[in-house]
Amino acid sequence: MIAAHAELPVDRLDEALLLIDSIAEHAGDLTTDGRVTTTVAGGDRTLTLELGPLRAGSATELVQSGALPGLGNVIERLSDELAIDVTDGGELLRVQLRARG
Repeated sequence: MIAAHAELPVDRLDEALLLIDSIAEHAGDLTTDGRVTTTVAGGDRTLTLELGPLRAGSATELVQSGALPGLGNVIERLSDELAIDVTDGGELLRVQLRARG
């Protein structure tokens, strides 16, 4: 629903699911308490995923862990923007996908 509201085409939705799978595989190991909060927001042909809190320095490690056999690093390759925000509780990773074309 959120991706549809963001007016993302189906191929970008598929790519968003690949990103989420890759992130979910490793994120729990990089948090302070084994839990991660994920926020998904859509708007103006954009889908934004935010997750955290991650341990200090772990957001970069999470991005680097995004390699999948035969696909390479899907987090870096499929996202249009990556940002790491430092918070009092650690770090927050923000991944943005935009509709192309």
